[in-house]
Amino acid sequence: MARVMVCGCEGSGRSTVVSLLARYQVAQGWPVLVIDGDWNNDGLPGKLGLPFPERTLVDELGGFSGLNRGMLRWREGSGSAEYFQHQYIHVDDLPLSCVSRKDNFALIATGKIEACGEGCEPFLDDLSWEFLENLEHQGWWVFVDTGEGMDRLEGSVGTVCEAILHVMRPEGEDLCTTLRIREILQQAGLDCMPLLNNIDEERIEEVRAGFAGRGLPVELALPRYEALSRPRGAESGHVQVQPEMLPYLDRIIGRLRAAIPGNGAPAFR
Repeated sequence: MARVMVCGCEGSGRSTVVSLLARYQVAQGWPVLVIDGDWNNDGLPGKLGLPFPERTLVDELGGFSGLNRGMLRWREGSGSAEYFQHQYIHVDDLPLSCVSRKDNFALIATGKIEACGEGCEPFLDDLSWEFLENLEHQGWWVFVDTGEGMDRLEGSVGTVCEAILHVMRPEGEDLCTTLRIREILQQAGLDCMPLLNNIDEERIEEVRAGFAGRGLPVELALPRYEALSRPRGAESGHVQVQPEMLPYLDRIIGRLRAAIPGNGAPAFR
């Protein structure tokens, strides 16, 4: 169906938005895969209500040291940087150890930096790009939580996604960042949909008008909900879609669907 890249500054609520959209689409009867591309934070699995996978893609490919060596050989002209050898990959084909799954709701983590010397973000970007490019996603919604870095926007990851959703807060500094991101994406021939997140419902139109006056029209919004602000326990801590959220989530999904070529009805209900 579609690969949707979700990006945003730290604290914008990016992972919460990913969790809400994923759980909403699962409830609509769609198979959903979430790719945790944030190399530092571990909070996404809990918000989804899925356990963290036993292993990451980096683990399956020999760990960070193996990934680094492979990339260095390729840069020196003595090897290949193709991790998946142009083989199409389906979620069902991946090792069970690197997939956390409940029926047709699945989670994969690209990699997590856990020790000094493992900071190799460009290598992880290349890995994420190749995985997404080779992923057989027909009939699936794929949401990619990219972390807060902007370096991957005009680079590899964004170029293989059918849609890019940029989560932003109502504060002015996020406006400046979003305008810069749009400029970066446009230079690469890409575009993104800004999503105004965690805002008092009565302020949405006011903030929209202010942003539009500064050159950024914002169609999508997700109000602040007290249920999302409460602390969540380890067992029942996943983000839950509340009835009052449905019109907003439906509008976001509708805009994403409109941006995707050949969108259609789910294969099952």
